Amino acid sequence: MKILLTTITVVICLIISGCSSDEPDHEADLFSLAVQLEGEGELAMGIHDCEIIVPGNQQYISIDIIGDYDYFRVTAVPDIGMVTSGDKRIKILLTNNLGETSRTGTLEFTVYKGKSWNKGTVTVLSLIHI
Repeated sequence: MKILLTTITVVICLIISGCSSDEPDHEADLFSLAVQLEGEGELAMGIHDCEIIVPGNQQYISIDIIGDYDYFRVTAVPDIGMVTSGDKRIKILLTNNLGETSRTGTLEFTVYKGKSWNKGTVTVLSLIHI
């Protein structure tokens, strides 16, 4: 009887420890975005993403990543300008459209807090005439 009780206790402990949440949580809501355009443009904001349509001239786009998180990492840079990142901010310098009618680029980043993380994207469509 003592062996049966010990076996049952060990099995219950294994089941409980197997159900613990040691896996990273990519569904956490770690951040929101605030976007500021230097010039004209249109914004469509999502929870962790943003789509921006701007004219084809040079301008800055500032993206503040607001939230309680440890750090973020830019994982993909669009080929439509220069990207810099710093303390909770990403800046994109869009260059002029030279002979092109439109250009599209997507900036991708990941925000981390402990084992939790979220991915975010900013898609920029630069047009000659909007």
